[in-house]
Amino acid sequence: MMQLGWSNIKARGRMSSQTGAPFNIGEKVVSILCKLPTGELERVDMREAEGVDFKPQGEVLGRWVRDFKDEGAEGKAQGVAAAESAEGLLWSLVEGGSDAPEAAVLKQFLALWLERKRILRPQGPRSPKGQQYRHPASERELWVDWVEPAPELAQVVEKALNSGLLLM
Repeated sequence: MMQLGWSNIKARGRMSSQTGAPFNIGEKVVSILCKLPTGELERVDMREAEGVDFKPQGEVLGRWVRDFKDEGAEGKAQGVAAAESAEGLLWSLVEGGSDAPEAAVLKQFLALWLERKRILRPQGPRSPKGQQYRHPASERELWVDWVEPAPELAQVVEKALNSGLLLM
């Protein structure tokens, strides 16, 4: 398995990756997670209109839309923004159907994180192969396969998720 690199993923997209112009509070921002040919992951943020013509340099692992929030917001508001971003990324990974090992690991970590935050609810007993979840807010269900990531990959993904590299 290729070493997962996070050097191109920024903690918060405060400005458009396409134009460099800062986002306005309340503006719709499209975030796209791509796996570059080098194996590195890159997250790009842009306005919804800019995302229409965006051509990624590699495989798109996930795409989600969020409302840009005041970067000075603290506490609960940041937690809500992180959860919304995690939900968007998870649904994008589930619906996108990427076969990349990074996508499978991200799905598993995001599902467990959202379960811990009580946003996803496990349905039925845990299986050695995966878990069925229900998303009460949308009444949707999804299946998440359990994968056995290499320890270094799991640590990198967990650190990235915990520090907000993907979620904010």
